[in-house]
Amino acid sequence: MRNQKKHILNLLVIITAGLIPAIICQFFASEPTDRYIQIRSFRYGKDPSVIRCNRGDRLHLTFTTDDTGHSFFLEEFDMDVKVSPAREEVSVFKTSDPTITPLLTREYTFTARHPGILNYVVARSNYRCHVWCGPMHAFEQGKLIILPNTLLLFSLGSICAIFLLWILSIFRERADSGSRVEDNSAENDLTLRSGFLKSIIVSRWPQAILMILAMVMIYLVILTSLFGTLMSGRNLGVLLMWAVWLFLLVAVLTPLFGRVWCTICPLPLFGDLIQRKSFLTPQKGRTKEYNNKFTGLFLKWPE
Repeated sequence: MRNQKKHILNLLVIITAGLIPAIICQFFASEPTDRYIQIRSFRYGKDPSVIRCNRGDRLHLTFTTDDTGHSFFLEEFDMDVKVSPAREEVSVFKTSDPTITPLLTREYTFTARHPGILNYVVARSNYRCHVWCGPMHAFEQGKLIILPNTLLLFSLGSICAIFLLWILSIFRERADSGSRVEDNSAENDLTLRSGFLKSIIVSRWPQAILMILAMVMIYLVILTSLFGTLMSGRNLGVLLMWAVWLFLLVAVLTPLFGRVWCTICPLPLFGDLIQRKSFLTPQKGRTKEYNNKFTGLFLKWPE
């Protein structure tokens, strides 16, 4: 119970440290103004690649292209601007309903503001080209950053709190090291509470199965990327890597499971098989007291 209260208190400190700069920055937001920006599209990029503005600014955009047809696709603001080298006017489509007759204009104006609470939370939007213009079409993109960046300041405040709590815990452990009694009780041993969990941890099969699945996924991505369609938006390898795997890595694996990926990484699979000469159980070696085929860094490994 004491440890649980300590964890809750640390969590509250981290959240509070993030909220303080996130709230304060709202009072220092600049007044909205008009900004005139020319977007130059080319193979394979956009200039400027980063647009910074303040919340509520009115952005007046004009568009040019250096070579072929491009577009300025900004889904959060319901706009897909088609740019052609054959005319000065651009066609502005609605991303929510592309069947609506597009607006023909030389300059398109919109307000850098999100609806509702998102206006105070979301600060970054990605714009990209939605017209196939070559094999590196997927790299033609940029960022629209609306200041103040609330989530960034919240993250920086939380990181500072985490670092401070880590430093305090080091000094606290040193101060308590002399009087602390070593507790070897099994009250927190989860394997004693659940036989199923213990069997999963002890068994080599779960790791092997996950490594095989990860290896199949990697080879599928490689093969479909090399031999699939050249249109990145429809290539299965690009979709699995940038839409599925990147989301799992950033939103699930890294914050919730730490370095679990390292235990199932399929890259050293074949090297391990050659050294072990076994799929699950390493073969006992002939190097005196070392329990492996080779030297094993001259360390005693478990049988």
